[in-house]
Amino acid sequence: MGRPWFTALARAFSSAMTVLGAGCVLGLSLLTWNTWFAARPGIVLKPETHYDFIIVGAGTAGCVLAARLSEDPARSVLLLESGPEFGWLASVPLAAPLLQNTVSDWAFRTESQHASQLGLKNHSSAWPRGRGLGGSGQLNYMVHFPGVPSDFDRWEKEGAHGWGYETIRPIMERLTCERPHDLVPRNSSPRISYRILMTGDRLCLPQRTKKCVPKIRLAGGEPTSETLTSAFVDAGKELGGDSSKDQEWAEKGFRRSRSSIWKGRRWSTLESHLRPALGRDNLHVMLNTHVGRVVFSADLGPGTRRAEGVFLTSGAIVLARHEVIISAGAVGSPQLLLLSGLGPKQYLKQFEWIPFVADLPVGHNLHDHLNMPLYVSFSKPNLSLTLSKLRSIRQLGRYLFYKEGLLASTAVSAAAIWPSNLGILLFAMGTPEESVLGNIANYMPETFHGLFPLAKNSSQEGAVLLSSCLQPHSRGTVTLQDSNPLSVPLIDPRYLSEPKDVKCMAQAFKLAARVTKTRAFKRLGAKMHLPEFKHCGKPNLKDDAYLACAIRTSAITGYHPAGTCRMGSGRQSVLTPELLVRGVTGLRVVDSSVFPTPVSGTPNSVLIAVAERTANRLIIEYPTVKYDYFY
Repeated sequence: MGRPWFTALARAFSSAMTVLGAGCVLGLSLLTWNTWFAARPGIVLKPETHYDFIIVGAGTAGCVLAARLSEDPARSVLLLESGPEFGWLASVPLAAPLLQNTVSDWAFRTESQHASQLGLKNHSSAWPRGRGLGGSGQLNYMVHFPGVPSDFDRWEKEGAHGWGYETIRPIMERLTCERPHDLVPRNSSPRISYRILMTGDRLCLPQRTKKCVPKIRLAGGEPTSETLTSAFVDAGKELGGDSSKDQEWAEKGFRRSRSSIWKGRRWSTLESHLRPALGRDNLHVMLNTHVGRVVFSADLGPGTRRAEGVFLTSGAIVLARHEVIISAGAVGSPQLLLLSGLGPKQYLKQFEWIPFVADLPVGHNLHDHLNMPLYVSFSKPNLSLTLSKLRSIRQLGRYLFYKEGLLASTAVSAAAIWPSNLGILLFAMGTPEESVLGNIANYMPETFHGLFPLAKNSSQEGAVLLSSCLQPHSRGTVTLQDSNPLSVPLIDPRYLSEPKDVKCMAQAFKLAARVTKTRAFKRLGAKMHLPEFKHCGKPNLKDDAYLACAIRTSAITGYHPAGTCRMGSGRQSVLTPELLVRGVTGLRVVDSSVFPTPVSGTPNSVLIAVAERTANRLIIEYPTVKYDYFY
């Protein structure tokens, strides 16, 4: 959530690099060069004709699946990625946004919105999505906020049976090693029940060990904003938040954020899963390779068509002995399914070059969070990140030599969740930069100035409270522009098309305003700056018309698109609860597009858990001689 704000920090980092001169640039170039070649083992230029599994998309889920499925040398895996490898810069937590609008970013733009984004150019949002090894896991802001129990119980009510809270939580705790005593001991029986593996009561890995090695490594908040972070948490207590120890899954409370950073570097599934697996003889990775469509067997009757492989835009066809798994994300996965003839039958008729395969609601149910910024300035010093601090040579040196300092962490230092479905992120940045934020968020100049009146002061202490409706009701679509697989899909999130979402966003914004008026914030000299837009009238928190206008003008995407290939049990679902595509065999989708409803937090950690559990299922469904004890 709040991705554009970090770009200001990353640009400041870039400016600081130039101060050190050519020697520093050369050093970074050598690091980038070394990183490039370090990842080369296992990357191939030409595929074999057959693999057991073909995975389309090397993002968060694709990296997990490729690593897990290739653990057994008897199982062959091909991982296909449309983009290149990310450079060294992507590993620097605050510098990764520099990759936006580059070859490593799909750089999507939404269709013009009618009920929102009125203060953005063309009423359109920028949707950066990672295009390269690691996917959007190399562009996100690493915040670990896995949602709340009701999120996953809601999934089960929506027909995603077996994906409730009691399933998700144990998997998440194994991945973070927060309950290592529940790992399978070395001397346990080799016969592990199917039910235990499928319910998530045990995260059973082929390598058995008493030592828990976390796949999701978590660090605390930004150290320089400790005073501000503590004030935010104390503000939550003043407002009546939950102060229990189990804050990770609390339905109500203010908490410090945790980020997937390890030793000052981004810790994505590229590092935790895929990179250690590169070089296995049975795992091939192809970069800069675009999949045009899924290849199906002949139609011999309802439900008889099987996904046999994929057709590459280069003209090659690669076949899968077991399954084709699509992990191309909430935008890429529905696009590929539609290009392959899976989608609404009447809609697909307009594309004469796409043979119809199955009538499914592919591309529907698109949901995303919106973030509404509220700027707060402080009179006390040394509370937040500022451009003047980030431009210091000292900060750059601390990172280059010790992987410490401001560049080694994110600026999202705390988060809150509040009934009913209200959320806040504390972005500890005092000086948003217009030249960066205006371009990345696509703000019109007057919108930016109405939100951040003190932005020109590079040393101003402050923060941005990003308020959000965590369970929006508005739903959008991802559709095709044409039948060319290289064309950009049409993305229409239809933000705030449901009036109840405007009311929910207004409540979240009022909650953020209440935070600024607590004793904890007043001790810091906090001053709230309500958005000022001429067409919205005089700022007034009690004026519903003003709040609705401000929200429709300046709320921007939270960068959490999901739901376009939803799992469930009814006709509105594209996938079964096992993530298999309905109406065909041998085809599965594993990414955020499977989420039937939003996660009340950041989806990346949840997606890792979904991919891990799916990998366990596939290992059981397609056993080899080495691991047949899973039965």
